[in-house]
Amino acid sequence: MRETIAKSAYTYTSELFKMMGLDGENASTTQRIIMVAVMFALAYITQLIFRKIISPITLKIVAKTKAKWDDYIFSDKMQQSVSRTMPSLVIYAMLPLVLYGEDILLIFCMKASKIYIVISLLSIFSTFLDGVKDATEEHNKYKDRSMSSVFQLFKLVAYFIGAIIIVSIIINRSPLSLIAGLGAAATILMLVFKDTIVGFVSGIQLTANDMLRKGDWIQMDKNGANGIVQDVNITTVKVKNWDNTITTISPFTLMNDSFRNWRGMQNSAGRLATPTLTIDMNSMALVSDEQKAEYLANNLISESEMQKPIVNLTVYQRAMLKYLQSDERINTQYNHMVRQIPSPTQGMGLTIQLYFFLKDKKWENYERNKDEILSYAIVALKHYGLEIYQLQKLA
Repeated sequence: MRETIAKSAYTYTSELFKMMGLDGENASTTQRIIMVAVMFALAYITQLIFRKIISPITLKIVAKTKAKWDDYIFSDKMQQSVSRTMPSLVIYAMLPLVLYGEDILLIFCMKASKIYIVISLLSIFSTFLDGVKDATEEHNKYKDRSMSSVFQLFKLVAYFIGAIIIVSIIINRSPLSLIAGLGAAATILMLVFKDTIVGFVSGIQLTANDMLRKGDWIQMDKNGANGIVQDVNITTVKVKNWDNTITTISPFTLMNDSFRNWRGMQNSAGRLATPTLTIDMNSMALVSDEQKAEYLANNLISESEMQKPIVNLTVYQRAMLKYLQSDERINTQYNHMVRQIPSPTQGMGLTIQLYFFLKDKKWENYERNKDEILSYAIVALKHYGLEIYQLQKLA
């Protein structure tokens, strides 16, 4: 049908040129040149109309809506992608008329035009997915998640289908027949791209299971990663370490090896601190009656304990617990205690651990507050007759 229309249009234009006095052998060449010029002029005008009229109107309508998703879908980038496609559609529609009678050249130009249209449509689809991804990540439910892996999967499928269509255009075969023929090659492709496929699947699992999000603080000492996740996609996870270096880890490595995600701490109301100090056991002693009276006044011991032997370390632990409970920097809704734990080296003092959660989780503030509390705990030892264990005492 297209050939019939092209033939009729070509005959009509030929008659029109004859009426204008263009006849003979040169008339055909002149007619062809004029029609090519008209084709490119119409293609340019179509693009101009879209860029100068349709696109600005669309952007104005989008700007006036209350919804945010359309700002991403109909962005400037999307308008440019569509604008680049419009001329190719005009050229594709007019080629049978312009190159009527030039079968070999027509076939070549039609194939080239089809390939360009397929590539342009892939570009539009890719831009559309980018817009959907940005709109999705703006949503509160997905704000902290990196959706790159999911949308890269869609892009990969689209590019694969686009590649099959382009090959089918070049060799003039049905895309379905090409897909059927890929069955035998699939095994070879899986062997060649095994690592890529495994990484791809791992990236999808990381995102789908919400194991990793953009903005998470992760720690993986084996791979030298300790910082904030910058990006999660189907092949790599980029981590910006605290020293501003970038560590790139494959999703497969994260799935196979263990890593620490500090998101739970970041979303909680406190960060755990467990500073320790080692007591010289030679400084441990029973509390005297005079000291008991002082401790009773400070609510560190009870009336019933006045007649019982009590160790100064026990009173110290109670005093430090009371201090932790009164410190506004500590979230007392979480567990907090002062306890004895096994010493790293047996026979080298008794280790006391302060276990509490600090409200301020910002790194520098956290470290400062933890150090100040530990410093107070060390200085307070003297008041209870205790001493810190120091290695130089062995000399």
